[in-house]
Amino acid sequence: MRSVKALLPKQTDLMQIIQLITKTDRIKLIYVTLIQVGLSFFDLLGVVFFGLIGSISVSAISSTEISGRTESAIIFLGIDNYSSQTQVIILAIIASAFMIFKTITSLYFNKKIFFFLARRSALITKNLSSSLFNKSFTEIKAQETQKLIYTLTEGVDQLIIRALATVVILIADLSLLLVLTIGLMAINFTLTSTILVMLGLVATALYFLIRKKNELAGTLKADHTITSSRKIFETLSNYRELFLRGQRRTFVEEIGKSRLFQVEAMASANYLTNFNKYILEASVLIVTLLIAGIQFLMSDALESVATLTLFFAAISRIAPAVFRIQQNLLIIKNALGSARPTFDLISKLNLSIDEQESELSMSAIPSSHRGFVNDIKVSNLKFKYSGSDKYAVDDISIELKSGQHIAVVGPSGSGKSTFVDLLLGLHQPSSGSVEIGGVQVLEAVKKWPGAISYVPQEIELISGSIIDNVLLGFESSQINEAEVLKALRNAELNEYISAGGAITGTSIGNDGGKLSGGQRQRIGIARALLTNPKILVMDEATSALDAQTEDNISNTIKKIKDTCLVIVVAHRLATVRKADLIIYLQDGQITAKGNFDQVRSIVPDFDIQAQLMGL
Repeated sequence: MRSVKALLPKQTDLMQIIQLITKTDRIKLIYVTLIQVGLSFFDLLGVVFFGLIGSISVSAISSTEISGRTESAIIFLGIDNYSSQTQVIILAIIASAFMIFKTITSLYFNKKIFFFLARRSALITKNLSSSLFNKSFTEIKAQETQKLIYTLTEGVDQLIIRALATVVILIADLSLLLVLTIGLMAINFTLTSTILVMLGLVATALYFLIRKKNELAGTLKADHTITSSRKIFETLSNYRELFLRGQRRTFVEEIGKSRLFQVEAMASANYLTNFNKYILEASVLIVTLLIAGIQFLMSDALESVATLTLFFAAISRIAPAVFRIQQNLLIIKNALGSARPTFDLISKLNLSIDEQESELSMSAIPSSHRGFVNDIKVSNLKFKYSGSDKYAVDDISIELKSGQHIAVVGPSGSGKSTFVDLLLGLHQPSSGSVEIGGVQVLEAVKKWPGAISYVPQEIELISGSIIDNVLLGFESSQINEAEVLKALRNAELNEYISAGGAITGTSIGNDGGKLSGGQRQRIGIARALLTNPKILVMDEATSALDAQTEDNISNTIKKIKDTCLVIVVAHRLATVRKADLIIYLQDGQITAKGNFDQVRSIVPDFDIQAQLMGL
């Protein structure tokens, strides 16, 4: 696995960017760059031929013999027997052909560069996402969500599409400037002003010609930016469930697809911008020829020929090249600044840019879990958050057996959620261990995806239908839909079952905006029950339900209890009164355990709460 962390402190910004693409892709870019550099010589040849035109024209006007290098060039080209007028026409056609060929070819390769790097940007986002989601839950949650989204999308684009692509084009323009600087000559101010006015009219016409296409490309880019950002956010929000059922890779694939559409729209916008630049460049050629022709009729012949030579070399090629170099340097500088969070995240989390296979793709919902033993053994478990001096979980040892209904209670900040996350394998212990069926929890999750299920207190929903939300990564098929219906019944979502196609054809709105709090919780419960779990962890998962629905779901849990270990994190004491074992946590330690009455007799605060609730 290649990590770019070690490279960041030692390399220049450009070298850091280059490390984000494969060796094969680097070689391709080198070839394209060399081709672009080689194309500069077509411009040089064009300028040389226009210089020959100037010499022939001067000789014809002044009735002097052609001599020196001009004579050698004409003989070499085999046009020495033609009249001076014919020679000028032939040379003008050849010079124009060289320069137009260079412009069209540069446009073609620039388009190839943008789309090539756009696809590489999508691939890098996919691989960085895969690497990120293989980090521990602790590391992921320590990052700001929106910063992660920007880093994996816009930040990568800034580096690959803007900075790297612009560097390739910049090298080509630098080579063009170097080649043509040899022919730089003084420029007439009046004629320059005239040319600028005419080019302004051309630029205005081009703006109205491409603005609709550019607007459409921008709209598509914005739409797909929102889509890809939403998918990354949904993956992070539903990380526990995806982790436990082995479905992170499904979302990684969807992120890659969304990003591909987004960056191709961006590539179209960038190509249109560069198309505009190169058309302006070609327009300089045409405008210069027109004005020089007019001046040929209105001014001294020798002066007109000199003007033609000077302006063709200086205005048509060197001035646009200088403009592009200045603009591209600003683009690169801006892109590197905008992409700094991407560099920082790659370095901080030691992310890899290689494709990773962390989970096996599954089409069928895993429900048998053969060989899985749902006993949990916690030994001397300790956990401390990064930057904290205090243990959130401090030396806990306990064994939980199949068929038990376990309740974890305690005041806010006592370590309940952290303890549960350690049981699920989402945090790595600072010391001690958690074993499920005699194996480490991470090994159990990997070997038996879906055998452990989790229902959070706040249910995070994805955009789509009811079935999309219950499946959450699993393939939508006839067999799987039957399992969804079963889970919906067990979660008391009967209103959607009776509505026929409502589970597949009805959108729940952005983040489940069309659902009530109780419906959201029941979807979360249906997700958890979908895989027929052997360990079910619920974090105050029925707090938004009415009494009758909560009682019905409690009866469902009772039915699976004989073959399932149920762990409930609860704040309402009424929900834990019938638990087989209550674990009371305070300051990260177990201060009491037993049935309801036993814990009540040991913990005064627990007894006071029970009295206040009339229990």
